[in-house]
Amino acid sequence: MHVFPLANETKTGVRIRIWLERVVEILKSEKKENCPAFCDEEGYQMKEKEVEAVFHPILRMMQKDKKYAEMLPAELEIEGNYMCSRSFRRGSATTALNNGVDEVVIKFVHRWGKIEAKKGACTGFNMLEHYAHGELTRPMQFSFVSKV
Repeated sequence: MHVFPLANETKTGVRIRIWLERVVEILKSEKKENCPAFCDEEGYQMKEKEVEAVFHPILRMMQKDKKYAEMLPAELEIEGNYMCSRSFRRGSATTALNNGVDEVVIKFVHRWGKIEAKKGACTGFNMLEHYAHGELTRPMQFSFVSKV
């Protein structure tokens, strides 16, 4: 499980909180209160390819809408550019860099990637990452969120 501090609303107006609350309500109504947000009918986490099979058609539909032309140009190949394994992380890191977030903060916030890469084995955290306590680092994590 990962816990990410998120702004209620992004600088571009995406209302994250309301969408997360809707996902929680849907999961509750389906009796899936202890499941990942992206889960199958039985409540098991969906594989990346299964999630992409949902997102890619939506992105292709958006790509045809003129109001998204700058963000999703017609010549952009959706499947090659939007993959669960990297798109969200890449977008987060790029936005953080563009908004002046210190590299140390970005690396700290994204340290969970080391855990995933090792699939449960020893992560090889540096001393700072190893000894920094999650709850006590919230101010730093919020500084990341406030700039992204």
